[in-house]
Amino acid sequence: MASSTWTRTWCVNPVPFDATGSPDMDEYRRHVRFMVEGGVRGLVPLGLVGGGLQLTPTERDLVVTATIEAAGPDVVVYPAILDAFGSAELAERIDRYADLGAHGIYLGTSPFVRADESGSHALVDGALRRTATDLPIVCYDNSNFTGSRFGVGTALRLHDEHGRVAGYKQNDPAVVADVVAEVAGRFPVAPPCYDRFTMLGYRNGCTFQAAAGAAVVPRAVAVVSDLVGAGRLDDAERVSEGFAPLYALPEHEWIADSLALYAGIYCHLLQRQGFRFVPPAPFRWPLPEWLSRRLDETWEQVASSYAALEAVQS
Repeated sequence: MASSTWTRTWCVNPVPFDATGSPDMDEYRRHVRFMVEGGVRGLVPLGLVGGGLQLTPTERDLVVTATIEAAGPDVVVYPAILDAFGSAELAERIDRYADLGAHGIYLGTSPFVRADESGSHALVDGALRRTATDLPIVCYDNSNFTGSRFGVGTALRLHDEHGRVAGYKQNDPAVVADVVAEVAGRFPVAPPCYDRFTMLGYRNGCTFQAAAGAAVVPRAVAVVSDLVGAGRLDDAERVSEGFAPLYALPEHEWIADSLALYAGIYCHLLQRQGFRFVPPAPFRWPLPEWLSRRLDETWEQVASSYAALEAVQS
């Protein structure tokens, strides 16, 4: 039976779409099994890059149910809710996912509503007071994408008021160390998911990571996590270097701010492994030729790094 504790390697996992714009559920289930077999122990469906904003309520339920069923009893599933308009809708969605069997909820700042800290607190506090369940939550400050704030002070306040905060994701690498210090062990803190297997977070004492790269090379991410957990930080650094190109995106800063390019990059690399991954319709446009070429070269280097991974793991 899965524990609701937020530890080890988690993945904010993507949903593939078919040519008609509907979620490709057979391919989705196959990819969930691929991640679990690679060592991922927590899944966050319906995220920003994962296509969660492009799904109907019925499709969201289908994805959550498929995730839980395909992942099996040893994997934690925290569906993301990033687009609720008000506390009442947020509470309804939390209770709905609880009924479907979710272990917790991943709450991030909305891309549609700009809110300061007091607004974010009021939204979540109101929802938690309305819910019929006591599912734990993970708070996600994604303000560099959305413009709304969900600072660690708000997460700590919610934790003191409700006792249900199981983790906190901070998307700004510059403040991760300060956030870890302020939380002082009350719950885990995850750094950004695109920073070389989030070694920054490991150096600051995090026991887990929410890494989007686990969707592409789950076994490598999980091995790094295990090495760190065993106190072998030097080995983890060495292994992560072999896979660093996946996170060393091209120098153009605009790529780091483009959800469309992130979706395209992950789909491209998953296609290299035989998955039928197509981005959701708003993101469905070809990657620039130079970027596709760079990703192909990157994948060749990543594929050749598995031998080194096997050696360090043994």
